[in-house]
Amino acid sequence: MRSNVQNTALQDNLRDIDNRLSTIEETLKDMVKISIEEIKNYPEKENDLISLWANHANNISDFFFEECENTDNKGLYKNIVKYMIFNK
Repeated sequence: MRSNVQNTALQDNLRDIDNRLSTIEETLKDMVKISIEEIKNYPEKENDLISLWANHANNISDFFFEECENTDNKGLYKNIVKYMIFNK
């Protein structure tokens, strides 16, 4: 059973993770808007932007997968991907 100190630290960590992810989410939303505007103004750049987004998304996914494997948390990766795909 966790002590109150452990529970408080865990809540602080989760709150910090949530805050940081929210900041990143706002940045990504801005990048989506900029990307769409760029494609609207320069349609010939669409493939370049698709490549940029796909490469960065793959890099993040690969890093997350490798970290889960390295820390023996393969189930975490599987469950997050399953949740993202099926909302379960």
